Formats: sequence, C-alpha cells, structure tokens
Amino acid sequence: MEKLLLNHWFINENNMSISLMRFHVSINTYVKDDKLSFVLVATNSNMDKLALSFDSLESAINFTECEITLCDNFNDIAEHYKTKILKLSKNN
Repeated sequence: MEKLLLNHWFINENNMSISLMRFHVSINTYVKDDKLSFVLVATNSNMDKLALSFDSLESAINFTECEITLCDNFNDIAEHYKTKILKLSKNN
C-alpha cells in the first residue's frame, strides 16, 4: 500500500478524479465477467480523452501521481504506460 502523494483527489461513490497541470484524470471501477478492473481516463485541454486499463486501484492512482504528472501529452502517457505498466504485467 502506498501513501497518496497529491491531496486534491475527489471521490464520488466508486470513482476518483483529480485535476493536474495538463490533464484531468478520472478513475472508474468496472466489473466484466466477474473481474474487477479500473479504467483511467485522461482528458487534455482540448477535451480529447485517453483511456488506460489497470488491474488495481492502487496502480491507477500511482500511475497518475508518479507518471502522468510528468507527461506533456498523450504520447508521453502512452509511452510511460507501455514501459511501466505493460512491462510489469508481462513479468507477472
């Protein structure tokens, strides 16, 4: 379990959201075929959206706080996701 780094998360029912410098991020909970998953949706200033899937709420929050905060655009986010998240899931 990790400590939240940012203190301006909003929580409504089972969804979380936060406004960052370049993106608004929401994390929503989904159940499909009895499997729980978390979908992170990053929205930029043009209202374009990028959706990413995570196996745990902790990993979605950690990715938001430690990776998305460093990114300037969706390409950066996608590269961080491929490098950090997809690489980890292949190793497990």
